[in-house]
Order: sequence, then C-alpha cells, then structure tokens
Amino acid sequence: MASDKKSGRAVRGSAKKKTRSRKQVASHRKESRRAERERPAGLRSAAARASLEASDLTWRCDPSKLGFDDTSGVAPLHDIMGQDRAIRALRLGVDLFSPGYNIYVSGVSGTGKTSTVKKVLETIRPRCSGPRDFCYVYNFKNPYNPVLLTFTQGGGSLFARRMGRLVQILQKELPAAIESGSFAERKEALAESYLKRQKELFHSFEEELKKNGFILSQIRVGPVTRPEILIPIGDKAYPYEQLALLVESGQIKLAEGATLQEFAEKDDRFRKRMREVMKESRSLNAEMMEKIEGLERSAVDGLVDDFIDEIKQAHKENARIVEYLDDLKEHVLSHLDRLKAAGGEGDGPPDPFKTGEPVDPYLPYRVNVILDNSKTSACPVIMETNPTYNNVFGTIERTMTRWGQAVTDFTKIKAGSMLQADGGYLVLNALDSLSEPGLWKTLKRVLTYRELVIQGIEGLLQLSTASLKPEPIDVDVKVILIGPPHLYFLLHAYDEDFAKIFKIRADFDTEISLNGDAVGQYASFVAFLAGNENLKPFTCEAVARVIEYGVRRAGRRNRITSRFGEIADVIREADFWARLSEEEKVGVDSVRKALHARRDRISLLEEKVRDRLKEKIILIDTDGSRVGQVNGLAVFAHGEHRFGVPTRITAAVGVGKAGIINVEREAKLSGNTHDKGVLILSGYLREEFAREIPLSLSASICFEQSYGGVDGDSASSTELYAILSALAEVPLRQDLAVTGSINQKGDIQAIGGVNEKIEGFFHTCRERGLTGEQGVLIPEANVQDLMLAEDVRDAVAEKRFHVYPIRRVEEGIEILTGLDAGARGKDGKRPAGTLYEKVEKRLVDLQKKSIEKATGKKAARAGKRKPRGV
Repeated sequence: MASDKKSGRAVRGSAKKKTRSRKQVASHRKESRRAERERPAGLRSAAARASLEASDLTWRCDPSKLGFDDTSGVAPLHDIMGQDRAIRALRLGVDLFSPGYNIYVSGVSGTGKTSTVKKVLETIRPRCSGPRDFCYVYNFKNPYNPVLLTFTQGGGSLFARRMGRLVQILQKELPAAIESGSFAERKEALAESYLKRQKELFHSFEEELKKNGFILSQIRVGPVTRPEILIPIGDKAYPYEQLALLVESGQIKLAEGATLQEFAEKDDRFRKRMREVMKESRSLNAEMMEKIEGLERSAVDGLVDDFIDEIKQAHKENARIVEYLDDLKEHVLSHLDRLKAAGGEGDGPPDPFKTGEPVDPYLPYRVNVILDNSKTSACPVIMETNPTYNNVFGTIERTMTRWGQAVTDFTKIKAGSMLQADGGYLVLNALDSLSEPGLWKTLKRVLTYRELVIQGIEGLLQLSTASLKPEPIDVDVKVILIGPPHLYFLLHAYDEDFAKIFKIRADFDTEISLNGDAVGQYASFVAFLAGNENLKPFTCEAVARVIEYGVRRAGRRNRITSRFGEIADVIREADFWARLSEEEKVGVDSVRKALHARRDRISLLEEKVRDRLKEKIILIDTDGSRVGQVNGLAVFAHGEHRFGVPTRITAAVGVGKAGIINVEREAKLSGNTHDKGVLILSGYLREEFAREIPLSLSASICFEQSYGGVDGDSASSTELYAILSALAEVPLRQDLAVTGSINQKGDIQAIGGVNEKIEGFFHTCRERGLTGEQGVLIPEANVQDLMLAEDVRDAVAEKRFHVYPIRRVEEGIEILTGLDAGARGKDGKRPAGTLYEKVEKRLVDLQKKSIEKATGKKAARAGKRKPRGV
C-alpha cells in the first residue's frame, strides 16, 4: 500500500513536473513570438525570409526607349563622356601658364585619357605665346661651345637662307677676287721685291765668305736642305770639323801660312753671321706674308662687308647676331688661306692633327636651324609616343671616321620633342618616362629651371669622350604626364620635387553615373565608332546589350563603365561576328557571341578550377548539412578575368582559452584585411555572448584546400556561421553559399565581386544538378550591384536557384540552420531551443570544464607540495 502510495505520489509528481515543463515551454514560445514581433522587419525567421525575384537580379536597358532602330540615324559622339572633374582640372592646367602647373593625368588603362587630352587641347585652343625659332652657330672664340641664336617665328630659317647665300658667294667670289689679274700682279710685284731683298742679303754674305776663303753651299739632310759654310781645299770643300780631322791625321796639308786656329775663328764668326742673315731672311719673309695677307684682306674686305652688312641690317635689333657676324667677318679674313685651298669646293685640305679627314672650311659659316616654326599655325602640341632621352631632350649626333674615331660639330645638334613643344604642350607616358635612363631626372631639372641643355644620353652617362657643350635654351613648356593612379601617389610620397612641378592632377574615373544622358551618349559612342571604322550599323537591341555590359563592368546598377577601350573592342568583335554571319546589321546575337568569345578566350584557369570541383578534387558539398562547415565564396583575379569559386570553411571548437585561432594567419597565408575580419567576428561574439561570463574556448577557423593566401573580409560572416554551428552543434545547410562582411554589432556589410561569386556557386550547383533548394546569401546592400548572367536569372525565375539578401547575422544563421536565432527577452534570457540559447549553453559548459581543469591542476600541485617543517 505504502508502495502504491509512494508510486502514486511519484507518478503524480512526474506528471506535475511534466505539466510545469509544458507551461515553461509555452511561456518561452510566447516570449519568442513576442520577441519576433518586436524584432525589426529585416530580422524575421527563416520561414519569413524570401529570395529575390529574377527581375531583382539585373538592370535591363529597354531598347524601345533608345529612340532609334539602328545607329545609322544616331548622331556620333564628339564630346568627352562623363569625365567632368578631369576636364575641369585639365582646363585649369592648360590655361594656367605658371611655374609648376604641369599636369598629371591619372586613370586606369582604357578610360580614354590620351584621346581626351588630345581633344581638350584641340577644343580649348589655349592661348600661346608666339612660337620661336632656334639656331646653333659656330663659336669663333670657343668652338666647343656652339652659340645659340633665338628668332621670332620664321626668323631662323630666313637667317639660315641668308647665311647660305653668303657661303655660296664666298665660295664663288672669294677665290675670284684673290686670283684676279690686277691682284695677282700686285701680289707678284710685292713678292718679287721681298725676294730681291733676300737675294741681295745672301749675295752680300757669300761675297764676304769668298774674300775670307769660305763658300756657302746647300746640303741635303734627308728631305730637308739647309745652308752650310764650307772651306775649299783644292777641288773639294769641307766643313771645319771634318777639315780639322783630316789635317790632324796628315791626310791634308794646309797652304803655307794658313792655320787651323785661323780657320776656326773665322768659321765661328761666319756661323754667327749666317744665323743673323737667316733671321733677317725669315723676318723679310714674314713681312712679305703679312703684306700679302693685308693685300688679300683689302681685296676681300669690301666683298665680305657688302654681304655681311646686308644681313646685319636685317637683324640689327638682335645684338647677338650682330656680334656673331662681326666674329664671322674676322674669321673669314683671318683664314683666307684655308678658303683659297678649298678652291670653291665644300671640302678643304685634310686635318691631320684631329681626324685626317677632309674638313669643310666653310663649315663655321653655316647655320644649324634646330627648330623651325615658320609653318606653325597653332599652339604646339607634341604627343611623344617613344620618350627616350634623346627623343625628348635632343642629342648631338656623331659620325665615324675611317680611323674609327667619333667626330661631331655644331651642325649635328638635333632638337627633341621638349624643344619642339616650346610655348605649348608635351604629352608623355609616365611609366615610359620613369623607365628610361636619365629621363625623369633631366625632366625635373628642365621643368624646375626652365632651361634645356642638349647633350644626348651618351654625355649624360659619360659614355663618350669630350664633346660639344651647346649654350642652354630657355624653354616654356607645359608637360602632361599620363599614367596610373598608383604611380601618382608613389611619386607624391617619395619624390619631393614631384608635387612642386606637377601641381594639377586630372583624375579619370573608371565609371560614370548611369542616367538618360549616359545611355544616349553610349549609343552615340557606338554610332561614332561604327562610322569612324566603317562598321555595320548596330540595332537598338544590340546597343542595349552593349550598355548592359557596360553596367556589369562598372559593378553597380547606377553606374556604367568609362573604360571605352574595352567597350570599343566589344563593338568591333560584334561587327566581326555579324560579318561572319552575313548580317546587314549587328544584332543582339552578335553582341552575345562577342561577349561569349571574349570570356572563352581568357577563362582557361576558370575551367580548370571547375573541373577540379566537378571531379571533387576540391571538396565542396551542394546538398545535405554538416556541423561547423559552410560554403564560402571567393573571387579569383587572373589578369583581366575575374571569376567566383566556392570554398569550404570549417570551424572546430574545444575547451581552452586560446580564443579564435585563424589557421590562415598561423600559416602566414592571411592578409591584413582578413586578419581584421577575424578580429571583428571575435568582437561580435563578445558583444553577443560575453556580457556576463568571459569567453572561454579554443576555436579554429580554416579555409580548406587554400594554399595561395587569403585576404579580404568578405568571408567574416561565413566564418562566424561556422563557429556558431560548431558551438551549438547544429548543422548548416550545404546547399547554400555565403558571402558578406560583418561589423561588431552583427550588421552584414557590402562586399565586392558579388556577381562573380553568385555565378561561381551557381555553375558548381548546375554541374551537379540543381535541386531547387540551392542558393546564395548576400548582403542586402549588394542587391543594387546585381547584374547576373541570363542562365542564373532563368534558374531563379524557375525557382531552381535562390538569392537571399540579408542585413543581420541572425537572418543568415536562421536560413542556414532553420532555427530561430533567439533574441533575448526582457528578462535577458533567450527562448529555449533557439540557436543562440544552444550557443550560450555550450559556452557555459566550456567555461565550467575550463575552470574544473584549472582547479584540478591547482589541487594536484597543492597535493604534491610538502608540509611546512618537514
């Protein structure tokens, strides 16, 4: 009986407990429903979440609203499209001719920087000072420093022509003037008078020698003859030294009364006298030559004066030209012998002391016009496509003699594009300019001091012997550098002179706002290219498809790409496919073929990755569920091609205090941004679960089969889901993939490459078979970026694939697990059975085990300790 009573009480007690448990569950459910109602609209449970419709996955350009049937009736685009900021900067830099206001045009390749610069310089028609001419002439005072002469427009070539006529006159008239009959008679008479005086001088000396028993004879020594005093003995004559030897040896006897001492004294006296006679003869000869030269100068002086004075009169306001002409006249009159030796021809006698080559005696009178602007009608704009040092700054050419010697002169000084752009604009490629030896350093020097020295790269690198050093040229040039943005920032940071000489930056954007004007301008651009390159007309449907591609390349629905180089390639290739199909117009099918062919050409790596996914070499699940495992999404950039690839992310949780272990970081495969994302998700865990108890766990997260490094924070939400699943021991759906970064408050933030990521997982699922349950979780902020391919849109329309936009972590975990996340009630507790309630229980359990482990170790250490006093 007692037993039955006890049993009854036990049964009744059990029923009472069961009743209380049901009431508690009902209370929790009521609290959960209340919390669900109070939760913001974006945080409903998985059942309340809906995937996007097919119409939400792209932006479509309506061909009927373009207002034309084909581009044959569309006005071509002649304006610059969508680069207002860059054009404003260009206009300021082009018009403001002040020191340092050179322009750096930055932007990625294909945005139309170079063509825009050309068009701006053409349309602005900037005000330029009158162009100048520059000439180098011979420096009569220092031949190694050619003289620079500056002229107004056309003056240099006119001066060169006048000097050319002067040279022709000198070549023709100068020999004739010197060799005329009257001049020759006067010259001959003058020479005869001096020769007569020399003859009388030597005759008097010879007579004196004969009176004293000596004679004067000419002795040949090699190729030279010289006078020698001899003593006649019999029928022979001997120098004194030889006679003395013969007498001492007894071979010759002197006449009675004659002695060697007497001959020695007379020989010494007559030798001194002969030196005086020779000196006087040379003096007479020099006097004769001076008289003849004066005679020649007087004969030529009038001829030279007439023509030089004529040139002086034409350039009387230029003091340097007048000075040069005075020096030239003096040089002509001082070098009549060389000019006579030329005989009116261009080449004179060889120059054995320098090159051994014939030298043009008229070379010093020629003019090297290095810049002739006589035919220049507009402000000079030079587009230097090959910016080598010599092409930009000029050079001094050299010729090789037959002896292998490099020779040069002032006529071989050549101007570069820097001087050709004087008074205007020089456009250079920044990367090319920095890679050419010596060019950047010299460019900065020229722009800083506005002075150009032409010497050539050989002189700069000291690869040649002594050369010419022309006078520097004052230049007034505005340089426009075209290069990538990163180069601008590098130069600005590490080159202290860069900011001083390039004060204007014209920044070209890769995308522009998508509005009605932009759509119309895109259509006009297609019409312009079709007309300019003789392409077939494009139908309105084809133009609409090109515009949609431009929006896709921009990455946002409200933007369209401004990389017109790429768009132009698509247009050309679409025309190719239309011609191949013998179509009269380029239709939408031809555009699709062109886009498909472009992708096919560069997608080899993508196909190899897909093959490994298909063959399950890279492990990815597209169905079922698993604890601590989720599908992440990554974007591979391979040159110009970007594609998305799913990647497995796993998490493992255990007892410990190591916190969140980033396996990629430990293996030195993690980038800074990814490390930051892991730290942020750790902050979310503390915010959500460590308000009352510390986080005491060891959890590792890993990108499986990733060997090339990971960066970016777009997987931070995905990693968090894996950790929450591992903590709650609740499986995650493997037919879904996730992307999105988070902040410490649990908001899902936008990421890049959303289209590529969705398409990457879609292709993997399609190859394994679409089940109708598969899909992708993306940040809601990225919905406006969606421009998905047609096959993805078709699958979504048929409910065979899904795209879920989410704003909070709780939304994502609910879709992945099918459980409510579990918001805290007013009492601070979470509803039973929710995911976060399971996570909290697991965290409490891990903390207890950690404490027990630590306490056990402490007790064990205390037990091993010896009592005091033992």
